[in-house]
Amino acid sequence: MSGRFLVLALASCLSLAGYADGGEHNKGAAPTDSQAEVQREVEGTVRSFLSGFALATCTDPTPVSKFARDPMLYVLEKDVVTVSLQDYEEGVRSRACSWTSHTGGVDSVVVDALSRDIAVAAWTYHDEIQLKTGEALKTTGAVLMTLVRTADGWKITSTKSSEIHPPSERASMDDSRLKEFGTKYTAAWCSQNAASVAAFFAESGSLKINDAAPSVGRTAIAEAAQGFMTAFPDMVVAMDAVSGDRDHATYRWTLTGTNTGTGGTGKAVRISGHEEWTLGADGLIAESQGHFDEADYQRQLNAGTGRR
Repeated sequence: MSGRFLVLALASCLSLAGYADGGEHNKGAAPTDSQAEVQREVEGTVRSFLSGFALATCTDPTPVSKFARDPMLYVLEKDVVTVSLQDYEEGVRSRACSWTSHTGGVDSVVVDALSRDIAVAAWTYHDEIQLKTGEALKTTGAVLMTLVRTADGWKITSTKSSEIHPPSERASMDDSRLKEFGTKYTAAWCSQNAASVAAFFAESGSLKINDAAPSVGRTAIAEAAQGFMTAFPDMVVAMDAVSGDRDHATYRWTLTGTNTGTGGTGKAVRISGHEEWTLGADGLIAESQGHFDEADYQRQLNAGTGRR
């Protein structure tokens, strides 16, 4: 599929970004004398945006986030969500904390200059991420973005992306369904509604965290989840990665929060870990084996993360 076709196919997304017919900016394509300039600037922005992931750190997301408008729209498979700059930066920080290196590049870019100040960019990329766990992730993908010119340069206002895994990787649950499942499971952990976490488990499912006895059944699983939610009223869980097949999957996460619950220490905590899922025929979690560094967790409860 050509990049130009992708641009035209997502024309409806422009209205989501606030540029419906009749808007001040939507008066046809950029004049011929400025199209090349817009295309050159936007392509440079796209390449700098992707390069920024190699420079982002746990404490500095700006090599990536400086290209995002506040707020920005994410176009998902079945939904459109608005993401604030603060939430976007937290997501970049969480991802950067999960890897030791991020390499890759933009393979192709097609820019449609709708005006001097609005453009749509369709681009493909490849990257390789070396996780702190030792695992290497290789992906290719395609992205469609709406960008607007501001006083601080071109900013991304909406984005839709899809990752393509190499054929050598085993097909997942399928991949898109597993990613959607993981995304919704993550949202449940962030919801302060423990029952919504338990709903992702089979009726007789179990959740085991490190060396603790497993919580069996949705009521017990909800109680285990509630323990974290009570301890960290501002808890945010980010999905770092999810991979697997229809029977087994690995879900990687990062939790951040402040231990201000009853009897808490008031210290900030950031801890990463993973769950090993056994999935049932109903598509729910039959068994989850959870793992994280308990010693580091206890240290942070007493001393904090050490981040300013």
